[in-house]
Amino acid sequence: MFLLDILTKKLAIPPAGEALAGRPDPLPTAERHFVTGRPLEGPFPEGLKTAVLSAVQQSDDLARDRADLARGFQDAAVEVLVEKTADAPRAHG
Repeated sequence: MFLLDILTKKLAIPPAGEALAGRPDPLPTAERHFVTGRPLEGPFPEGLKTAVLSAVQQSDDLARDRADLARGFQDAAVEVLVEKTADAPRAHG
């Protein structure tokens, strides 16, 4: 429940008049972790946050759907983490 509340607040898209302009160019970041040498890429699939936000916004009864939405997010996140964990020994010796 708490996780969904946080996601709902963080993923709320402000109206165009309230949104920040953003940066013309993305901030430069390293492609690989300085210590481990592993690629710095997010562990979650592209679009997962957008999918959660969309599901929250489409709910006509968030109190009723909250547990199902949280479980769906948890399942998606765990699936990706398990895949990455299983691949790590092969990829990094």
